[in-house]
Amino acid sequence: MMQKSLTLFCIINLIITFYFWFQLKPSYDKEIQDFNFTVQMIQNQYVDESHQKVSSQKLFNYALRGLLSDLDSNTYYMEPEILKELTQITEGKIGGIGVVIEDNDSGLLILDTVPNAPAQAAGIEANDIIISVSDQDITEMDFKSSTSLIKGEIGTSVNIGILRDNQKQIFLVERQNYSLPSAKQCFILKEKFLYVVISEFSTSTADNFFERLENHEGKYEGIIIDVRENPGGLIHTAVEICDYFLPENKLIVSTVPRNPKHRSDYFSSSSKPKDLTTPLIILQDRNSASASELLAGSLRDNGRATIIGTQSFGKGSVQSVLHYPKSGNGFRITIAHYYTPANQKIHGVGITPDIEIPLDEGEYRKLQFRLKKFNVKIADFSEDPHITRAIEELESKLEPYK
Repeated sequence: MMQKSLTLFCIINLIITFYFWFQLKPSYDKEIQDFNFTVQMIQNQYVDESHQKVSSQKLFNYALRGLLSDLDSNTYYMEPEILKELTQITEGKIGGIGVVIEDNDSGLLILDTVPNAPAQAAGIEANDIIISVSDQDITEMDFKSSTSLIKGEIGTSVNIGILRDNQKQIFLVERQNYSLPSAKQCFILKEKFLYVVISEFSTSTADNFFERLENHEGKYEGIIIDVRENPGGLIHTAVEICDYFLPENKLIVSTVPRNPKHRSDYFSSSSKPKDLTTPLIILQDRNSASASELLAGSLRDNGRATIIGTQSFGKGSVQSVLHYPKSGNGFRITIAHYYTPANQKIHGVGITPDIEIPLDEGEYRKLQFRLKKFNVKIADFSEDPHITRAIEELESKLEPYK
């Protein structure tokens, strides 16, 4: 009798649960009707220049793109070709020739060549202008179209037409994967300060950075880490670099998804080598974003670094890439925001430097040009107001120990 009563009680509870679920769940009947009506009207009456009916698939792609586009600038829809290219890049299947370029009235100006990459090996040089790719004239193409011609399957070759000293030359270059050093510029300044540019936070950045430190071990008394123009990258890479400069069990960064209960806190470890005493300066600018801001904010909040420059970009969000199982399409969506150890929200705000030094547009343009290059001279740093101030700050930090 008790078992029957318990069974009846469970059934009644289940019925009540389903009743309230169906009452409370959102209904999209009206919205779906509006959507279907709009699709029908477009397919039946819309006229473009071709006078052809717009396919249902194309309309659905437009709808999904619109659904995601207004959420934030880092959330967006990806059609199969974009998703495929992203996957190939991640898996290392897309190759290039190894040039740093910018748009130019005459074609693509090569600012620099990547050390030991195919273009440099083929004889292409900085200040050359690319005017054709695979015998196609690119001088009238937009930047995206012309650069996409240069990239391609690893192991394939491409003819690069170069304008050098007003003479056209053709170089046959084989596309390859190449190592792009993300800690690419490294000098000893004033015979005692190590200056390192970190251009991105990729899987190899931390090892590249630590190799730079090791190669100059015993030669420096202060470190200047330059993340100006650095768009960011992998959070874990920035965390690894922060860990090197922080004592055990210090909060490095927190990522917070929609439910704050699922917050993830990243702490410094005790299992790796440390540098807890060398004075640090972080240089940032308006394009320092994401992992760059994490690095600067974390080391500053933990009392390990002074930030010099201008307000940073303010990109403090984490994204995930998802695939639709049948269509081959996908989308990128923001899943969390991250906060510095002082619980400062970065997204939409940025990091305020300890010492703010604005740059005029001329100075900023020179900075952008130099940071894109691999082959630079120490003399190129002499007119950089941020580096000049960083050296002064490091001198003042060392003064009490003299």
